[in-house]
Amino acid sequence: LSPEADPVKGALTMLGMVMGTPLYMAPEQAAGRTIDARVDVYAAGCVVFEMLSGQPPYLGESNGEILRQHMIAPVPKLGEMRRDVVVLPALQEFLEKALAKSPDDRFADAGQMLEALNALPRPPVRKPSTLPAPLMAAPANVAVPTPATAPRASGGGPSERLQLIAALVTGVVTALALAY
Repeated sequence: LSPEADPVKGALTMLGMVMGTPLYMAPEQAAGRTIDARVDVYAAGCVVFEMLSGQPPYLGESNGEILRQHMIAPVPKLGEMRRDVVVLPALQEFLEKALAKSPDDRFADAGQMLEALNALPRPPVRKPSTLPAPLMAAPANVAVPTPATAPRASGGGPSERLQLIAALVTGVVTALALAY
């Protein structure tokens, strides 16, 4: 929009205009309704879901189809997408609260989301002989550390990856909490 064509000089958006990434957009944002910090909680929930499952919670042939799913489709069950890992009910409950369709049913803000994340039970560290397949394969263009160069705190493997994911998510949610 040029400043001359825009009724609000220099503004990039107009009232009711929807902007965002469809894969991470909260239902109220997709519908063009009033938004608040809970849209960031929803987006962070989408990122957590993707980090754990390997794909965003909703996919589609078009942006409109993806947005429609955000508005009406139930939260996917992580355990159905990742049959190779045990998903604790508390983790699924966390995802369902973060991805609730109604903002009133979500965490109030990133601080509350962080508290819930920190309260989740941690997976036990298992011996290497009992470890399941890796949670996610690295893209071909990403360098993966070898066992000789990878940091090891408690034996390596998927349990450490889950702890790393939890730490990364905690960092993202903490940053969101500090932004508000």
